[in-house]
Amino acid sequence: EEGCLTQEKILRRPRKLVSGYSGKVNQSKVEISTGHSRKILNNHLDNLGLSAEFAVSVVSRRMGKISHLTFNEKWNDVPFDRSETLEFWVGIGPRRLSAVSPLNPARYSQKGDGIPIFWNAKRQGKSLCYYVGHYKCILFDVFDKPIKFKGEDRAALLEFEFVKYSQTLAGKLEDIQDNEA
Repeated sequence: EEGCLTQEKILRRPRKLVSGYSGKVNQSKVEISTGHSRKILNNHLDNLGLSAEFAVSVVSRRMGKISHLTFNEKWNDVPFDRSETLEFWVGIGPRRLSAVSPLNPARYSQKGDGIPIFWNAKRQGKSLCYYVGHYKCILFDVFDKPIKFKGEDRAALLEFEFVKYSQTLAGKLEDIQDNEA
């Protein structure tokens, strides 16, 4: 299929080589919000301006529209800084590709102000989601054969460009009290 990449031809953008940097959100220079559990965030969807619940899947959608994305630190790397694109390595399975297909900029128009992206990371035994900014998808490549990333087969690579960091959303996240759960 035209536009598919092989492992030999993958067109990954170059990454900064920073000593000791392992792709973790707490090591990045990317601004992040206060972290909260999915359960707590789901109690504040209206206030946060999000339409779909935080679930285990990356894509949170309601009535066919994508509300936000939540990447897991175990399977993806946060960019070192805003000059780098955010990569999403899509796992194997038709449902996974189907879920991300509306992000394909060659087929669908992208929101000008981007999509809110959250980063799920384990901290002190808790799984917390941090807002890392609004991004838009600029590259959507489906591989002709799976490519290994972080030890797992991947079906596609999506790259996102930083659009903005909403201080309003970050402030609302800051105001949430964690003792609500």
